[in-house]
Parts: sequence; C-alpha cells; structure tokens
Amino acid sequence: MNNPIYVIDDIEVTSTVLDNVTATIQNIMENSGKSFEEAFNEFNNSEFFAEFQDIDNGLWLTRKENFINSYYEKWIRTLFANNRSLSERECPSDFQIIFVKSVNNWVNLFHQYRNPNDKKKLFTLLSLAARDIGKDYYDIAYELLKMYRNREIDIPYDIGCAFCDLSNDMQKELMAFTLSEITEDYEAIGILAKAIWHNEQFVYTADLDLLLNNDLPKAVDYIGSALCRRREKRALRGDFGNIKYCLEYILGIMRLRNLNDSMITNEYLSLNNTKMQELYKYLEFMADNNFKIHSFLKLEITSKGVYDEICDLLYVLLVYVTGSNIEGEIRISLNIEEGKDV
Repeated sequence: MNNPIYVIDDIEVTSTVLDNVTATIQNIMENSGKSFEEAFNEFNNSEFFAEFQDIDNGLWLTRKENFINSYYEKWIRTLFANNRSLSERECPSDFQIIFVKSVNNWVNLFHQYRNPNDKKKLFTLLSLAARDIGKDYYDIAYELLKMYRNREIDIPYDIGCAFCDLSNDMQKELMAFTLSEITEDYEAIGILAKAIWHNEQFVYTADLDLLLNNDLPKAVDYIGSALCRRREKRALRGDFGNIKYCLEYILGIMRLRNLNDSMITNEYLSLNNTKMQELYKYLEFMADNNFKIHSFLKLEITSKGVYDEICDLLYVLLVYVTGSNIEGEIRISLNIEEGKDV
C-alpha cells in the first residue's frame, strides 16, 4: 500500500515523515522532561529537521481525501491537552502563524463533509482547540447539536472541552444549551467529566448546585445500576464505558476540596454523605472483582503498596473517598494518547 499523502501549505509530504516528526518531538519531551517549546526548538536544531525545512514548519495537516488521520490527531491532542492554548507565551510563533492560516480550512471542512460521523470526528478534535478557534467553533457546535437532536449522531463528550473556564458568554451559553439538549444523564456526566479535566478552573466556576446536588448523585446511582445489571447478566451496551466517565467525573469533583470549604467537604465529599458511602461500596466491589478500567486520565502513582493489583482509577478514587494516607505520590493529567473513548 502506498504511503498516504498529506498537503502542508500546498507541499506534499508522506505520512512517514510526519510520523517521524511526531515521534521525535514526543520522545524529546518524554525522555528529557522538556516543555513543548524546548522540545520543538531542539527538534529544529536536529539533523532530521533539515529534511523537513522545506515544509515551512507547517505541521497543520490536511489529507487530500480525508482530513482525519492518526498523525494529525496526535498533534492536536499533544498541542491542546491539559488546556494548552496557542495564545500562551511558550507556544512557538511558527505554530501560532500556521494556526491562523489553517483554522478557516478546518471549519470549512466541517461544512463540506456530508457524512455525519465524519463531522463528529472532526468536531471532536476541534473541541480541544475551541478557545483558540473562537466564534466559528461555537457556531458549528450548535449545528452538531442539531444533528444530535435529529438522531444522526451520538453526542461527542469532547464538546465539554469547549466550556473552558466559563469566562465568556459563548462558553456559558453552549454549556447551558448542550445540557438542555442531552437526553440521558450519563451523557451529561461524560460531557462534564471532559469539561472538568480539560480546564482546571471549570470545576470552580461552574454552578456547584449542578455539580454536587444534581450530577454527583446521578453519577453514583448510574454506577450502582450498571453494576446491578452486570450481576443480573442484563448489562446494557456502553455500561462499562459510562461507569468510567462517572468515576472520572467524581474524581474531578473531588478537587473542590481545594476550596477548603468544610461544608462542601463534609456534606458532599466525605463518607458522611450517603452517596459517598454507596460509592465506596461500589469501588470495593469493582476492586474485589478485578475491574480494569482504562481512563482518559493519565494517573501516575509512585507506589500502591499492597494494593498493586487494583487498577489505577479505582485505587485513586478509593484514596480520595476514604482520605487514606498512602506511601506514594499521585499525579493526574490528561492522557494525550487517548482519543477513542467516545
């Protein structure tokens, strides 16, 4: 099979070149702990970059017959993971320039696609860059929600990334409209899980009544219902994935403890709360039954002690729910390799 051809500023380049570029910069970041800018600059000075200079640093890719490809997707998720923005000072100016030149093409491709699933897949990626795309993104978001309402597609949970920190009317209005359109509670929880973990300020600026009184109990109840269906061998399609999003949502809500508000912690986020007691029971059941849950979160745990057999997501939640002292350190961030979960 021939290598697919990509077009960068009207210059054709094979996927092999792009794969090498992606791998080179990613390896620099992982092996040296350098920031993206530092890794990019090191790549610029490498021998390999000499083969790539003719492309004018254009790493924003458009495949002739299909915009979505694994190389492009990896770049988007790398650049915009953990609420990164091209407007930030550390972002290389070359990327800022190419972004401005390319963004209209991205939006136009959304309108040109005829297949609803193609639109959904492109929209999912663009959601990560909503803050940088601006009004054009929010306009197509409403078009996509109309497709959801007409049952042409399932809702992509990454739309929650576009809620950002709820600092402007576009973000607030999209969140309100999206949640009003959603027909299933587990969909709303999945969307809010993405919102919470894409922008660390979201959980502090969103309506606490919505997060704590509305969706937190629903998340716990869904987990309990799904586990009950599993025990009775009548599990629904998607139950396991939806449990994962409920757990990620609850873990994100736990960050409200950082407010040092004793009412929030004691009333909602401790074992004083009956829903937290239920959650603890469900977590123990899943741990005892060796549930392995792959999360869109990157969970770095230096030591789990005697609990090494428990999957990372369940272990971290058990620690947070019980308030246990642990031997190791826990670090949580987005997994930029995870793009297939919805």
